[in-house]
Amino acid sequence: MKVAVSVESGRIGVFFELLSTGVHVKTPTGVTLRDFLCAGLEIDPDYLDQKIQTIFLNGKALDDIDGAELTDGSVVALSGAMPGLAGAVFRRGGVYASFRSNIASASKHFKGIAGEGTVLLKLFNQAAADLGPLFLKKGVRVKGGTLSEFFKHNREKFENMRALIEVEGKKYSFQEFLETDIFSDEAFLTVESI
Repeated sequence: MKVAVSVESGRIGVFFELLSTGVHVKTPTGVTLRDFLCAGLEIDPDYLDQKIQTIFLNGKALDDIDGAELTDGSVVALSGAMPGLAGAVFRRGGVYASFRSNIASASKHFKGIAGEGTVLLKLFNQAAADLGPLFLKKGVRVKGGTLSEFFKHNREKFENMRALIEVEGKKYSFQEFLETDIFSDEAFLTVESI
């Protein structure tokens, strides 16, 4: 199901909550995490190295994105600088990285077995603000139930802004959209500012 949303300029940030929950991205597998992020998602390598301070792969902090292999079902979380001691401990290549040696993901032997798969991508703080609008404009895959809950949870925000919603080419007001219960197993969501 294709869902296209247009919101007032400057209000796209309401969707950052959805990005922190996670969106699905189809990708080749058997590639490095760096290849997935830079070639697959088109993240500028300089931005990745300078601004993405914390990367989690399958729930574990990761320093070596060139040696980490992406597999079907991987969960990738990206964050800008996090505050406090937690931020210092989880920062890639940080001086406190040794504090997490027992929980950090060690680079596995890279096998490079090619295939197709889906990755759950989560964006937090500055990474969501910088990358979120680009990913949302290109489109992301979201479970129907997750998308339904997101819209219901943010009902008041959407009722107080101009938002145009189109599902499979049919236009809905926000209220009509919530009442239709048209969510399928998965939605391809695009979001743009108007």
